[in-house]
Amino acid sequence: MDPSQPKCGAWPRVLLAEADPWAFLARFEAVWQAQQPVFLANPAWSAGEWVQVAAMVQPHELSGSAPLEFNSPGLSPNPEEVGLVCVPTGGSGGKVRFATHTQASLLAAARGFSQHCGPGPVNCLCLLPLYHVSGLMQVLRTWTTAGQIVFHSWPQVLRGDLPSLNPEQFFVSLVPTQLQRILQNRSLIPWLQRFATVWLGGAPPWPDLLEQARAQRIPLALTYGMTETAALVCALRPEAFLAGANHCGQALPHAQVTIHGPGGEVLGPHCPGRVHVKTSALARGYYGYYPEPFPQVCPWPTDDLGYLDEAGNLTILGRYSQRIFTGGEKVDPLEVETALWSTGLVQDVGVTGLPDQEWGELVAAACVPSPGVTLGQIQAALTGRLSRFKLPKRWLLCRQLPRTPQGKLSRVQLQGMFGAVLPTGLTNPEAPAAGLDAGGNPGQYTRGG
Repeated sequence: MDPSQPKCGAWPRVLLAEADPWAFLARFEAVWQAQQPVFLANPAWSAGEWVQVAAMVQPHELSGSAPLEFNSPGLSPNPEEVGLVCVPTGGSGGKVRFATHTQASLLAAARGFSQHCGPGPVNCLCLLPLYHVSGLMQVLRTWTTAGQIVFHSWPQVLRGDLPSLNPEQFFVSLVPTQLQRILQNRSLIPWLQRFATVWLGGAPPWPDLLEQARAQRIPLALTYGMTETAALVCALRPEAFLAGANHCGQALPHAQVTIHGPGGEVLGPHCPGRVHVKTSALARGYYGYYPEPFPQVCPWPTDDLGYLDEAGNLTILGRYSQRIFTGGEKVDPLEVETALWSTGLVQDVGVTGLPDQEWGELVAAACVPSPGVTLGQIQAALTGRLSRFKLPKRWLLCRQLPRTPQGKLSRVQLQGMFGAVLPTGLTNPEAPAAGLDAGGNPGQYTRGG
């Protein structure tokens, strides 16, 4: 699987939009061996997202199907694109970007993972899409260790139609919403308990979910990573999770994690700051419209806030760019979401900032309440869990929040939901949720204290 020296000639760009995992895998292996630049595509992208991708990538070949006809440009050999594997990030209401990985960066991540796990083959049950970095890396981990990969659909799992394999010999990767669905279906819990490791990532898990998983003795490995780092750079050992740890663990062998202050200084243990990552698995940058490459020698500043403890275990506190600045105070949405989850009265939550002439921004919370729960009950339960300036001033009760297939909250769409409802006026905080879906159909809005 090591990339060889490229041959002279042209390397046509391939847009890979295969929904079937085996068709995806066959085409991906072919372009990998040919060292053609390949762009992984989500077959379920909206028409607007396809327009973005067509303009950005200008593919020469399309493998799979897309709702647009691409006018293939003429070939112009570009040695800089040889062997590129461009993995999408963003979309679902935001702008699609491609993290430009090389075969070398992806292989470095796969080898770092196998060193962390120890000798022997890595066997994976893949329930995630292969255009997503968490699905793609499962393929590369099995390739580099002569392991097995089994593809199975998530809806089949929920129906109890489980794959034929011995879970004790396999890893499985889940996002928090998938773990929640399994824990809600008690017949699936014994199956999940048997896996060698259940890797959890893609979005921040909420404390109650982790407590439920620990109570059921699920061998979770909490993780930290992103598309730009070819997935994991930190991971918690399952035995540490079962013993009570809720952090993301230590850096894997191919990565280093440091925390930096506002002036770029490296901070000590338990000092919150911006997370920086140095790794051989870092992408070159974003394809096309971001000319600044990622630093390959010095640590790369992520968009995450967190801290390390004395042993080097990473705890994530929120996103730097998603901080809400209200009346001169800083509020991290993740902290408010965690407090809402801790009330036990909600089934899903999302927090964002809304512009305000007086305060700059206001903290706004959207909740999917548990059956029969009113907004007044949620507000009362939140009292004392947060400083007053962190309490939401705008509320929305709804049936569903806009999340990606990987479980990440789309804050762009969330803000659009608030925008769609704000003109309808105030409602009674003691009334149950009238219902508003992720598409923004009218529901309930109220002004908080």
